[in-house]
Amino acid sequence: MGRRRLGPALAVALLALAALLGPQLPAGAAAADTACFAATGQCVQGPFLDYWQAHGGLALLGYPLTGEREETLEDGRTYTVQYFERARLEGHPAPAGVPDEVVLGQLGREQHPADPPAAPLAGDAYFAATGHNVGGRFLAYWQANGGLPQFGYPLTEAFQQQLEDGQTYTVQYFERARFEEHPEHPAPYDVELGQLGRRAVGAAAPASVPPAGWQLVFADEFDGASLDRGRWQTTYPWGARNNAGNVELQYYADDAFAEAGGVLSIRAERRAAGGYQYTSGMISSYGAFATTYGYAEIRAKLPRGKGYWPGFWLAPADYSQWPPEIDVFEAAGDEPNTVTMTYHYKDAQGQAQKVSGDYTGPDFTAGFHTFAVAWSPGLLVWYVDGVERFRTTTAVAAQPMYVMANLAIDGKNPPDASTPFPATYDIDYIRVYHR
Repeated sequence: MGRRRLGPALAVALLALAALLGPQLPAGAAAADTACFAATGQCVQGPFLDYWQAHGGLALLGYPLTGEREETLEDGRTYTVQYFERARLEGHPAPAGVPDEVVLGQLGREQHPADPPAAPLAGDAYFAATGHNVGGRFLAYWQANGGLPQFGYPLTEAFQQQLEDGQTYTVQYFERARFEEHPEHPAPYDVELGQLGRRAVGAAAPASVPPAGWQLVFADEFDGASLDRGRWQTTYPWGARNNAGNVELQYYADDAFAEAGGVLSIRAERRAAGGYQYTSGMISSYGAFATTYGYAEIRAKLPRGKGYWPGFWLAPADYSQWPPEIDVFEAAGDEPNTVTMTYHYKDAQGQAQKVSGDYTGPDFTAGFHTFAVAWSPGLLVWYVDGVERFRTTTAVAAQPMYVMANLAIDGKNPPDASTPFPATYDIDYIRVYHR
């Protein structure tokens, strides 16, 4: 689902109004303490509200998309964060007796790593720290709205990019933002911040809508305080914590899981265990749930980095009878825009075969996306963000299968010095439907 664009006149009017109006407060709430917004059903309070009000508020940062929650960020540390349409606010711990420092998260860097340095341009501001120029409308906006402390250094030159609404704009990425040029709007509304916060939390992705006639029969929304061990095993059905046949380099550890804020995080670390130099995790419904046919869906944010190999798949409840296997998706961490959908089966001679398709789309490490398969008699159809991306009618299985999600370390494409450790495979939910 693309980002909605308002007509130019209406957009300008709303931006001007947003700059003048204060937040919508619930009855009895003081402006200094809490502000709640009916548009998204979320509230902002305390230091985050103070920062939001002092740094542009609704007009600059947009509505809150989430409440405050704990999140492990790119430095491997856990912070209190809150997502807004155009930003992520982070509370960075300060010494005792001093309020925590609130800063904008580096969503620009996360969603568009720095381009190679460019040569200085006459008339532009050049930043040797990253080797990029800022000029024209973007420089004026950068200077007027907080500059380096607010947005950070430029990571790219200005360039043309097709955005979420399918239109092409002149954009420039900074450490904490994406600037977009909209010449159809009069100044000062001709430059807007991109909705990187919305993109990061997947708020712009289509809602989960399984085909008509399917009823929910198994789900985990991961709303608890820890992984439900009665629902999920953390080993392969035969007890193994590694699958050498897949050339995996990790040991699937019992302590690789954190559940908070409605998200299960499977954490991969460079840590020795069980004879392997890496640890990670897997969850399997083997022994608790299996299905013959159904619509299986996961909503997840994938890890970025060479060697990471996340997946969501269905495997036979009688594991001695492999294949079949339905890979709803798998991905390589150093190809963040591509997922692979695969079906493994036996041919008429009993030999293992497979059919597969790739889909290249958005950066699946930058936010949450849905990946699903509809398994019916004689037909498998794969979906990414609610859109069909692959199908097959080849030797479709008709036997009970359990569901599994895992974060492997790929021995065929192993980590190198560029791979960030630790990293997490973040899962919002897993759901299975029947007709």
